[in-house]
Amino acid sequence: MIAAGLVFFTIKRRSRYSRTNPVVQVMYRAIEALNTTAVMGIIVACTAFLWANRLLPFALKGRADAEITVFFLSWLLMLLHAFLRPPLRAWAEQTGLAALLCLGLPLLNAITSNVGLLPSIARNDWMTVGVDGTAILLGSLLAAASTRIYKSKARR
Repeated sequence: MIAAGLVFFTIKRRSRYSRTNPVVQVMYRAIEALNTTAVMGIIVACTAFLWANRLLPFALKGRADAEITVFFLSWLLMLLHAFLRPPLRAWAEQTGLAALLCLGLPLLNAITSNVGLLPSIARNDWMTVGVDGTAILLGSLLAAASTRIYKSKARR
C-alpha cells in the first residue's frame, strides 16, 4: 500500500508540474529512484543481510560488522540501480531480485546448516520454520508482483 501510494503520488505530481521545468523533471526522477530504493531496496538489503549471515565464515573477525556492511552496500547498489534504470523497470527488477533472494534463502539455510524446513518442523525448531516459511511466502508474493509489473510494462 505504501509503495502504491508513493508511485501514485509521484506520477500525479510529475505529470502536473514537470512538463515545463527540466529541474522539476530531474527532481521527480530522483524521487522515483528513492521511492524504489526505500521500498524494494530495503527488502533486498535485509535479505542480503540474511544471506551474508549464512555465507560469511563464523571465524571471521568482525563478522557482525561484515554483515552490516553487506546490508548497506546492497542498499546502496539498489539506489544506484534505481537511478540508472527507467522507474518501472527498476521496480520490476528489484522486486524480482528480492523474490529470488527470498526464495533461495531456505535452500541456502538447508545447505549451510544441514537442516531444512521439514527437519526443523520435526525438531520443533519453530524459529527456523518461521524464517524459512516467511521467506518462501514473501518470495512467492514478490515473484507474482514482479511478473505483474513486467506484464504491465509490456502493455504500455
